[in-house]
Amino acid sequence: MNATRDPLPARWHLIVADDRPRDSTIRMPVKLADDGRLEVLGLRKLPHLRSAARLELRLPASELVDDAERTEWLRESEVVLFHKAESLRVRVRPRQLTRALRPHAIRETRTTDPNASFVVVQLREPLRLVTRASGISKLAPATCSVPSLGRHAKSLNEAYRLVSEAFEPHRRSHSANVFLEVFYDDQGWWIPIDAYRTWVELENAPLRIGPSHPE
Repeated sequence: MNATRDPLPARWHLIVADDRPRDSTIRMPVKLADDGRLEVLGLRKLPHLRSAARLELRLPASELVDDAERTEWLRESEVVLFHKAESLRVRVRPRQLTRALRPHAIRETRTTDPNASFVVVQLREPLRLVTRASGISKLAPATCSVPSLGRHAKSLNEAYRLVSEAFEPHRRSHSANVFLEVFYDDQGWWIPIDAYRTWVELENAPLRIGPSHPE
């Protein structure tokens, strides 16, 4: 059973193609100068960046002086992504399957990856997204089952591992980003749950934190 939800805007179908090239990430160790400027250690200033470049600043929560601001940045909230009894599908790329497993590797044409196969995972309780004011989100544990294996899992990550071990035994590692490797049914299209995660984050954006001290 899949619960009824509003379909994503068409533009989301264009950005969830997870085989697109991704930029490499550069990490720069920085410090806060006495005048409030950020300095890259060893360079004294940030390199020249493109206009409106998006950056991510990571720091220990203890570095925030204002207790109220620290509490707000660390505040977590939960929102239900998918309901109990909904079916999700794990993407797999099997090389050779046993006769027993072969019928459970489903091929889909209406998906962002028509060359892959998919294995059903059934939620036994709601799957919730835990978010912070910083925008960082993660999945809360949710028990689910893998009907093709007759197995239960305590989380979607564990369910993914069970599926990968059975359907992709050739892989050295059986862990992955489940936001990209687990798909859901969006009005007949199977797309990564990362697309719906992004939409839910925008719809349920936490209170934006402004400066405590006006300039």
